[in-house]
Amino acid sequence: MKLPCGHPCVGFCGDPCPPLCRTCDREELTEILFGSEDEDDARFVLLEDCGHTIEAEGLKEWLAQDGGEIGMKQCPRCKKPIYNNRRYYGFLLKAYKDVEAVKKKYFREKKTVRKQDLLLLLQDSSLNPDLTTKLRRLESIVEQTYRHLSDAELNLVQFQGSIIHRANSVLTQAPQYTRKLAEKVHFVVSRVMEQKLRITTQMMEEITGELQRLAILPAYWNLSEKLIQNDEHILMSIHRRITKIFSPTVKFNDEKEREVRELLKESEKYLGQLGITDAERMEIINAMGLKQGHWYKCPKGHYYCIANCGRAVVESKCPECGKPIGGRNHRLRSDNTVAAELFTARNSYR
Repeated sequence: MKLPCGHPCVGFCGDPCPPLCRTCDREELTEILFGSEDEDDARFVLLEDCGHTIEAEGLKEWLAQDGGEIGMKQCPRCKKPIYNNRRYYGFLLKAYKDVEAVKKKYFREKKTVRKQDLLLLLQDSSLNPDLTTKLRRLESIVEQTYRHLSDAELNLVQFQGSIIHRANSVLTQAPQYTRKLAEKVHFVVSRVMEQKLRITTQMMEEITGELQRLAILPAYWNLSEKLIQNDEHILMSIHRRITKIFSPTVKFNDEKEREVRELLKESEKYLGQLGITDAERMEIINAMGLKQGHWYKCPKGHYYCIANCGRAVVESKCPECGKPIGGRNHRLRSDNTVAAELFTARNSYR
């Protein structure tokens, strides 16, 4: 078949024609991904979900890989899930069946999985003593009353545990300001711990934003101290802008945080390092779907979950057959990947 440009199609008869031409788009088409893209007889496949044109043999080997983690197959270039491809339908169908099996297992064992996940979150004893005490209190609640907790109460406990961990990170990132930060951090934590039955999305946003503000407050204090000996006009302007953003009347969110970090980075050109941390933003917890775990299949085909707590590199045993699982070969994906794929895949293979 001929492309609109008059040159031969680089795909297969019966498949959707890739839009790239071996002559007109050679540089883009033969960009090396698997190694054989620049061979004269290489054939290509169009991935309709994302629009990328991928060399066929390399794509086949990519789709045939089985790293153990459950999820739909992905484009090797952009990692977008692949739902529509007749040529490699067998690989997609197998992945879909695994996703469906995980969905059934999850909803059948949801309570048990979530309890284990919560306990892993709450069993850290390496925190600030006061924060550790609060974690132990939450752990006791989960251990003793888990069966009687509503979804709203579970969401609250999960958020409280996550806030305690984030608060500890804020307290330990700048030792010279720990005492100065302590009162502010513990006030935020106490506000969260006062909640007993549920927590609103608005409050979760406010608490998360406040902890992010406290995380970069030490760098602002450092700037303020250095300005005593430096009256550079541009630095004074930066300081005023940050002070305005830090006003209690201004809601501190992602956009404000980026703005403050950029201003602090700008001031470092004149004052040297201010101790700006690159702490990972704590996402607001969404307990719907499969937010908390990553699902895998053991060598015998049994499905199991590893919680989102950094323990995927720990080797363990399959709870059903005892085969070794986990270890350093695990590759964690983003929290929402499986949940999104469960929904999309269900609607793609009807």
